[in-house]
Amino acid sequence: MYTLQSDFEERMNELRQMEDQAKKAMTDAARIADELRQEQEHAGQIDKLRRALEVQVKELQVRVDEAEAAALHGGRKTIQALEQRVRRILSSIHICSMLFSNFWFITNYRF
Repeated sequence: MYTLQSDFEERMNELRQMEDQAKKAMTDAARIADELRQEQEHAGQIDKLRRALEVQVKELQVRVDEAEAAALHGGRKTIQALEQRVRRILSSIHICSMLFSNFWFITNYRF
């Protein structure tokens, strides 16, 4: 009878230990499930932010392309305006040179 009682108590201790291990395992599983849920939410937020940033990058690239095109067009207009100004100045220089040469001829010519 003593060995039967001893075996019973031993089995009960083993059962308690297993129940404690099972409770610990369930607690760990619940904690890990909660961590997984948090990580999934975080990953979802990061993915949403990544997509928003991709949209912003595309919009900014369009704006950069438009700005480059406008600058190129404006640069061409500026170059054309400067070339026209240079032509007017050269024309003025030519006219002044002709006038000076005529004036010099008239003042230095001996009749």
